Amino acid sequence: MRCSFGLAALAALASSTYGRVYYEETFSDPASLDTFKATEARSDLGAIKLSKGKWFSDDENSIGLQVSEDARFYAYSAKLNRPFNTKGKDFIVQFTVKYEQDIDCGGAYLKLLPPTLDPAKFDGESEYEVMFGPDICGSTNR
Repeated sequence: MRCSFGLAALAALASSTYGRVYYEETFSDPASLDTFKATEARSDLGAIKLSKGKWFSDDENSIGLQVSEDARFYAYSAKLNRPFNTKGKDFIVQFTVKYEQDIDCGGAYLKLLPPTLDPAKFDGESEYEVMFGPDICGSTNR
């Protein structure tokens, strides 16, 4: 499955009077991939790279993270800039997914992980607080 994640607008806002960004990635710097750590819990991970993808509107601002290999698992994580508490506050998570091929089954999930999780041990059974993203399986899109 090849899809691109545009995390440029990803923001966790946790204030009722003004928005505070806890994570934002525009992928404008090739070194931005270095912030994503691959799990060591699986040996069959697909590779991530930066790409504009097949379809884009702006040569400079359309770069995103691409999961570049078909039928592979991806388990990469990046730390938030600082911890936060959303109790009694609005919380917004946003990212863009662009599927570039016909797929039968797959998803592009973003998980908000606890700060105690070791990125090397991240897997499908890891604890998470929020799971967000599109799911495609058969004729249904969720």
